[in-house]
Amino acid sequence: MHITIIVYHHPYSYEDMDTAVNILRALREEEHKCTLMLFMDAVTAANKEIKPPKYDRNIAEKLQDLMNKGVNIIVCGSCTQYRGVSKAELLENVSLGGLSTLGEVIKNSDRVINIGW
Repeated sequence: MHITIIVYHHPYSYEDMDTAVNILRALREEEHKCTLMLFMDAVTAANKEIKPPKYDRNIAEKLQDLMNKGVNIIVCGSCTQYRGVSKAELLENVSLGGLSTLGEVIKNSDRVINIGW
């Protein structure tokens, strides 16, 4: 089964990103095909330049781990531009997409989970 999760909120303001990461880990353990789409402020989660304090979690590292486990991560290109996140700052193997990409992913997914709206 192909499951897509869409996240909208900033990764360190709420626990939305943590919830998505935990769900995706569990789904990959069951060998489901997974896609994570990041829109609005959630695109900052894929910024490899963010270095949280040692006592806090590193969301970018968690996303990299998910990609290493086969999760496809797509960030909204327009959203990155509005938030000043350059392509060079994004994690390796993250794809840029937009609303048309979202439409294709939804069309090809068996289930879609929206987290944040």
